[in-house]
Amino acid sequence: MADEPRWEGYRPSETTPPAEQPGQPEQPEQPRWPLVDAPKARPVPPVATRARAPVLGVLLLALVIVVAVVVSVALAVRDDDDRTDADAGTDPAAVPSPAPTQPPDVLSDTGLADLVDAVRTERGGTEVFDATLSSEYAVLDLPVDATTRRYESWYWDGELRSNDARGTARYGRIDLATLDAAVVRRLLTRVARLVEDPTSTYVIVRGPSELGLPDDGIRVSAYASNEFGETAYLAADARGRVIRRYLSTEE
Repeated sequence: MADEPRWEGYRPSETTPPAEQPGQPEQPEQPRWPLVDAPKARPVPPVATRARAPVLGVLLLALVIVVAVVVSVALAVRDDDDRTDADAGTDPAAVPSPAPTQPPDVLSDTGLADLVDAVRTERGGTEVFDATLSSEYAVLDLPVDATTRRYESWYWDGELRSNDARGTARYGRIDLATLDAAVVRRLLTRVARLVEDPTSTYVIVRGPSELGLPDDGIRVSAYASNEFGETAYLAADARGRVIRRYLSTEE
């Protein structure tokens, strides 16, 4: 008898779902935990370090400026204090104040002596043909040589300088060093009394005339005038003796 085939017993596959049993309700699918998917962690954005750099730079700059201002103020206050201390320690009386510059009084003894010295230094002598003297200045016709009547005009107000004017004198020479300043001042005082409210007074010193006229001895003539054109003069010899008198209001 032929061998009968062997049939292996049926074994359901492990992956094959079991057959539904009739009459049993369908079992719901078992839920999986967690019921809701957990959100994925979001990456943390990097710290914006570049944005802070300018802010830090501004703050540092402001700090440097504040420190510089404070230091400058402190140094200035210190300098002021040092200067105040130095000034406080200085005796004002020990510091000479500059003397005010004033025109010389030509008609004073000292002023006339200074004028004579200036002429001697410049020309080597003290002779003049003509000299007009006021309280603040003098105009002099000085010889250019030892024999002729040629002259150059000079001006003195504490400093002798040339007027750049030349000519030929009509009067002889007179030694300015022999002029008495006291005589000149007395003549000016007398002539000023002859004019009401005089605004100008001066003297003219001259040598004897060179025009062939007899020498009348007049060496000093004092003049005075006012704003109305009223004038007076006194002509005197070298000692102050009045030789001639003139007053415009008596004409």
